[in-house]
Amino acid sequence: MRKSTSQKLYDGALAIGYVLLLWGSAPFVPALWSLLERRFSWSPFLPYLISSLLVLLCWGYLPRRFFRILSFLMLAGIFLVSMSCLKRPVERIHFIEYGLLSFFLFRFLRHSVKVPWSYGLTLVGTFLIGVVDEILQGFLPNRVFDLRDIWINAWAGGLGVVCLSIFLTPSSFPP
Repeated sequence: MRKSTSQKLYDGALAIGYVLLLWGSAPFVPALWSLLERRFSWSPFLPYLISSLLVLLCWGYLPRRFFRILSFLMLAGIFLVSMSCLKRPVERIHFIEYGLLSFFLFRFLRHSVKVPWSYGLTLVGTFLIGVVDEILQGFLPNRVFDLRDIWINAWAGGLGVVCLSIFLTPSSFPP
């Protein structure tokens, strides 16, 4: 098996596995979040802690060019302000989940679709996966369908795609 084929299979498995994790964890999220809130007084800050760790991780991979650094810092600010506008801490976790989804989806799509188009398809795919997620939640007894969550997911996916466009260029990928 060629390296590109094995990489495509690996990236596809990551994307599919992550989507299945999102959808499969839907029934358990309320109980898990309730447990965190009872056990830890810092649970409202957990999303900020997770996102801060992701920002630090991303910073290590950021090309050291002024425009990219400035863009990244502005995007990190937009991300944090967006998370602050969300009413419930559990929505902030959702925001992080769908930002990560855009990364996994893009990694898979870049193998089959030219990089400029793969950004748009990543955004559409993230949106559609978020719609399916909300529809599934509508059928669960302990969850509800929420149109607002669909837009939160889409916004998070959009910020993820913008972040990818800052880090990656078409020359980042072999033909």
